[in-house]
Amino acid sequence: AIQAPLSFLNADPFGRDLRARIRQASSPVRIVVLEASAILDIDFTAAQMLTSLIRECHDQNISFAGARLESLRAQAALKRFGLDRELGPGRIYRSVEEAVEALTKEANA
Repeated sequence: AIQAPLSFLNADPFGRDLRARIRQASSPVRIVVLEASAILDIDFTAAQMLTSLIRECHDQNISFAGARLESLRAQAALKRFGLDRELGPGRIYRSVEEAVEALTKEANA
């Protein structure tokens, strides 16, 4: 989770931190869920970082999804920058629990 709008101010540190957490996990990461309730907006720089991060996850067979993206402004940015297409259909969930459950079922199918 990030507790601020995603912008040029915090996009790079956020991306580096998430990548490091994936690399340093004690077991292989198969699911990443971005809890987005505090993300009120996403700017161009943050969208580029997220696009790169989502693609890297997909290349590593890691499912990437969002949860609790409540801000209409952030939802519009998601579409405007094509992040919804990068994520794939149905990859924004109402809760982290719902996302983990759905993605775990998908991974085990």
